[in-house]
Amino acid sequence: MIMHRRKLLTQMAIVWDVLANALAFYIAYKIKLQFLPESMRGLVVGEDLFISLMLIFPIYYFWGKRFRVFNFQKTTRLFNVLFTVFKSVSFTIISLTVIFFFLKLQTVSRLLVFMYGGMAILLVFLDKIILLQVVYYFRRKGFYDRNILVVGSGRKAREFIQAVEAHNIWGMRIVGMIDKNQKLKGQEKYGHRILGTDRELKRILLNNPIDEVVCAVPFTQMANLQEILYACEELGITMHLVSNFFNMIIAKTETERLNGLPLLTFSSTPHNYFSLAFKHSFDFVFSALMLVVFSPFFLLISLLIKATSRGPVFFIQERCGLNGRRFRMLKFRTMVLNAEELKVALAGMNEMSGPVFKIKNDPRVTPIGKFLRKTSFDEFPQFINVLKGEMSVVGPRPPVPSEVEKYEYWQRRRLSMRPGITCLWQISGRNEINFDDWMKLDLQYIDNWHLWLDFKIILKTLPVVFLGRGAY
Repeated sequence: MIMHRRKLLTQMAIVWDVLANALAFYIAYKIKLQFLPESMRGLVVGEDLFISLMLIFPIYYFWGKRFRVFNFQKTTRLFNVLFTVFKSVSFTIISLTVIFFFLKLQTVSRLLVFMYGGMAILLVFLDKIILLQVVYYFRRKGFYDRNILVVGSGRKAREFIQAVEAHNIWGMRIVGMIDKNQKLKGQEKYGHRILGTDRELKRILLNNPIDEVVCAVPFTQMANLQEILYACEELGITMHLVSNFFNMIIAKTETERLNGLPLLTFSSTPHNYFSLAFKHSFDFVFSALMLVVFSPFFLLISLLIKATSRGPVFFIQERCGLNGRRFRMLKFRTMVLNAEELKVALAGMNEMSGPVFKIKNDPRVTPIGKFLRKTSFDEFPQFINVLKGEMSVVGPRPPVPSEVEKYEYWQRRRLSMRPGITCLWQISGRNEINFDDWMKLDLQYIDNWHLWLDFKIILKTLPVVFLGRGAY
């Protein structure tokens, strides 16, 4: 997962550079065609011009890889970025000139090539700055940051922490460390607090929103590695092993490198970063579209809620998101104003197993609230949560913290994916399903996730919403 972020940034840089090169060639061509006298144009719009344009892309890609221009995220010094761009474009121009000479492409003037080069240096450098600013903007907002817990406090741990802190553009945040030495608990090392010992790992994972665990200890301290691995697998937390000597066969195992450090990664959650990136992009576009298209309908619901009962339009409740992150989930209010106070008196009427509280004919529900719950229209404001990156369109439903505290250990793994508006539980009977089966459906979704599964769930959600099956 760590290196997938670097790969995604590199792919983005390649796409932006290709577009910048195409735009540079087009601008150079237009300037030469429209502002220079006919005797200096030396070109026609024909096959040679098309060949020269097609040659630019592979040649620039070759030199870009050679000078690591696509790996600009390794440094943020503008001079270094400009210098790598200058070298890549300069060698591209030289290569084009040599190829034109041997292919005898006389209709494409050398002046056009050099004008393209000047424009390319400017535009590619600008696209690097823009891309950096876009990435840093999302990093400052905390979008898709990964919270890292480091196991170990020795040399390997120090090297890993230094590598992470030298590349903050990757979006990794060290939240703390653990060490086998009880005496070090509470102390700071390498600028980060030691949260406890490896025997306290489960407690630390349960009480902190940890996305990934990095085990950076020498071989002699790996006696408890299997327990650490099992704890991470059970909670759905990705684990990395900083090692070049450990060999283990396990499902969903990856090997990768971080600044030269070998990592062995064990993941019990979806780890196709490009598919997940597409999922997040789809979430954003789909949610924005739903909010725009149905805004008149949302206004009507808001007016009906205000007209039929006292209180605000929205019900805002703290929920647990990805790996236990707390966020404020939005719903259209479907209950009376003092619903939470009345819940205590109704505790004996709970019709759901497990820590979830559900009553089929809940007396706290307002008349308009019954309709909204039956059709799931009360969930629509959660598209705002999706836009904020707190939820996804498809994913396990977000529980309230009091329910999570009562979870069995294996049930916590449902928090290892971003919560969603709809899920397998939503299309499989909802409140007609007991709690354990609900949890198993969520884990089934996580273990078998792929993009097509999300689309199938969305399509199957439509008849469930309109028919109101299993809702109360």
